Amino acid sequence: MRSLPKPLNAEIKIDLVEKARVAVIRFSGFTSPAKTDKEAEKLLAVLKKDRIEIEGQAFPMRYNPPWTLPFLRRNEVAVKVKL
Repeated sequence: MRSLPKPLNAEIKIDLVEKARVAVIRFSGFTSPAKTDKEAEKLLAVLKKDRIEIEGQAFPMRYNPPWTLPFLRRNEVAVKVKL
């Protein structure tokens, strides 16, 4: 395995996570807890309708720096699904 560079900022932490299959819903704008919960509900409803089993809780993923205009931001809510 390749070694990762050490972050220059001590507040940045790199964690290795195990490989997983996730279901994702994408949305733009700012990510507040209320908006993230709303998008997670949409995702979970689709998975339930399609009888796809999940593992654990839905979690947010954010990709843009803070100065990105809201309509250009890419956010996702994901949840692990059973293989």
